[in-house]
Amino acid sequence: MDQKKPSSSVPSGIAALAPQFPEMKFSIPASVVSAGFSYAIFGKTAAKGDKWFYWDAQTGAYADFGASSTGKNVVCLNTPVLSTGHNVVSVSLPTDQNIISGIVVMFIGPSSGVAVTNGKPAVPTPATNPSDVYGIFELSYNTATETESATLDVDISNIDQVSFTFTVTSSPSAPYPLGKVGSPISTSELMGRFKAQFPEHSAFSDCLGSASGPLTAPQDILKAVSPPVPPSYLAPTGVPVADNPFTAHSYFYAVSETSPSGETAVSPAVFGGFLLGKTGAAQAKGINIGWQIEGTPSKYIPVNKNATGINLYRASVAPVSAGGTIPVSPSLQNFGLVTSMSIDEWNAQPGFCFFDDSVSITKSAPVTSSYGFNALSTWFDAPLQQFFDHYQSSVFSFHQYAQEVGSHGTLWMGKVVTVTPKQGAQIPNLSFIDETGATKTIDFAWQWGDGTQTYLALQLVGNAYDVNDLSQTSLTTKQTLQAGEYQGAVVHIYFPYFVENTDLTQLTLPVSGSVYAVPYVPSWLTNSSWTPSAMVFGCTGVFSSLTDADAIAQNADFPGLSSIALPALENVVVSAFNRGMATGYGFALGALQYISFYQFKAAASIVQNDPDNKLLPAGTYSYFLSGVLQNSAETALSWSQSITLDTAANVTLTWSPQSPALYKAANIYRQATDGECILIGSVDNNAAAPAVTFTDKNSKVAQPTTGAPFAFYPGWIEDNSVKSNFYSAFLHQNWSHNLATGISLNGLVYGYPFDDQGNFSTNINYGTALPKTITIDIMPLS
Repeated sequence: MDQKKPSSSVPSGIAALAPQFPEMKFSIPASVVSAGFSYAIFGKTAAKGDKWFYWDAQTGAYADFGASSTGKNVVCLNTPVLSTGHNVVSVSLPTDQNIISGIVVMFIGPSSGVAVTNGKPAVPTPATNPSDVYGIFELSYNTATETESATLDVDISNIDQVSFTFTVTSSPSAPYPLGKVGSPISTSELMGRFKAQFPEHSAFSDCLGSASGPLTAPQDILKAVSPPVPPSYLAPTGVPVADNPFTAHSYFYAVSETSPSGETAVSPAVFGGFLLGKTGAAQAKGINIGWQIEGTPSKYIPVNKNATGINLYRASVAPVSAGGTIPVSPSLQNFGLVTSMSIDEWNAQPGFCFFDDSVSITKSAPVTSSYGFNALSTWFDAPLQQFFDHYQSSVFSFHQYAQEVGSHGTLWMGKVVTVTPKQGAQIPNLSFIDETGATKTIDFAWQWGDGTQTYLALQLVGNAYDVNDLSQTSLTTKQTLQAGEYQGAVVHIYFPYFVENTDLTQLTLPVSGSVYAVPYVPSWLTNSSWTPSAMVFGCTGVFSSLTDADAIAQNADFPGLSSIALPALENVVVSAFNRGMATGYGFALGALQYISFYQFKAAASIVQNDPDNKLLPAGTYSYFLSGVLQNSAETALSWSQSITLDTAANVTLTWSPQSPALYKAANIYRQATDGECILIGSVDNNAAAPAVTFTDKNSKVAQPTTGAPFAFYPGWIEDNSVKSNFYSAFLHQNWSHNLATGISLNGLVYGYPFDDQGNFSTNINYGTALPKTITIDIMPLS
């Protein structure tokens, strides 16, 4: 939904007048000094280049990683010499070299380094640096040219994890309200508040590694779930028994770990050993099965954090005598459950082994996904199924601003439909409305599929739009219509349930009650093994389908469709799930209501000594904006602006204007520190007098009867009735509003990958107005 940022043209010769790259300062408290501090800064010179470099503080210059470099790189780490107590470390990067996809990584304590593959460094994640304590600060810098000023864009990233807290201050300024961003509380306070909010055994409690951290994002928790290590101790043993049916076969074994909510994908299968001697006679009664250390059976140590039990599976094959060729393992559907027990029960067995000598098994086959093992893996099941079922009978519509070509947007409309892709076959029943109001047929064929799999998908078609009412979906010749950027294009957002990521064969949809036969994953989909909820948390899979073959095939006619427009639409939808907007208010919100484009543009100002106004009592107040669409529907609330009044006064607010074609009014809400969020006024928005300011005179107005205000993460702190991303909700608690419960300044943080939707992240785009200094203040550890 973000419009593209214009470049700034400047007079010839601007390179000679280019501002210096801002001085970066690390402000390091005594507790961090004691633990040890190091940092790495790396990036590349061009967006499409593959030459990566890092900053070498000793030489005061950049150095190349080297195209053949692979492994953990510690040479790129800078370890400043620090004195006892508080320290400030300054870094002055060159002004004359681009830093594209730049990363500043701060490490506290020992560091394993930066993972590098063929000269390309990886941004640390819980998977690459599981034992490191680190924080990430992103930056992209373009040097000045003869026609363009230097530009800078920076951000704090909490998308994957939070090991420690810090703030970033730009001096002398940054675009409002980003002069100072981050979390100003200590690391121990952050972790303590999270633990209190999510006690042990609650779904999000897994996000806290230990009492001291780190916090790990839900998608990274789910990504880390893995099949267990297969049994490594398999020993045929026991005195043979005549006519023993067990020795009439040889066996393969596999295991999964279980939790109170489900089980993991099964381990690789392993051969159970030879029950028959070289002559073909039985040489053992059964098989001891377990795990070993240097040949000695040992206790089972779970691979996954919340594993509580073990499922042991077995498949039989024709008997093989000792010395014979070990056969190929049977397919998983031929395995059955031998036993299921807790890890404590397993480790209480004699010799830490299970003795298998029974031909009896159940028909319960192992699973190939870990869907259900962690409560987070099914967290979004209800809203996902409700959303895709609801829009089978309701129209989904969204006006998308210009993405790639020109200045005109697109009205996307459609429903969830069942589709059976077959390469070369026409996609049926496709039409769009053009700028004359005429309905035109779309002639487009599937680019993939063999016609055997049927999917649910939100099918959206691009249309012209009413220039006077961007929420209008009933387009006629009587309106002033504009050709849409992508009118005539068709895209699909798929229901994220597949055999491979759920092991389901069917599910019953909650609104219609219809039974959905779960298909196999589309051949082009990336991250297809992620569970449906993991795709929401991580904004990936069906919600980031850059490889959609049908969208790619339309790029020639619709530039940027697959790489820009479709991902932006998926951004809108997946953000609505993360924030609880998609279904949290009983479908009261359409897609244009998911965020407010109204944004405060300056700090609130205090107005005193106005005898005509009723003053606000002293206290701290937060203000929010929402937009009222031309169809009278109201958007969700904007990010908030907080102000503290030492004495009674009035408050004047200002915000950036928005098109009257989008909003006919701006609504203003106020919340005291411990009070409800209430409507305090509305300002009409029209071309002659755009809504841009309001003075809070402490007047009472009628409150909405529509369910507004619509706040993100509805009810998350009270109950679990609305499923949203509680990890993100926790981090978004506004410290500027309430010091006792707040986490982030102004409630801004990157709580999930697409959190810049509606400007709720800490992304700072300075444009050409570069600051002189950027100070990273690391908060005390305790």
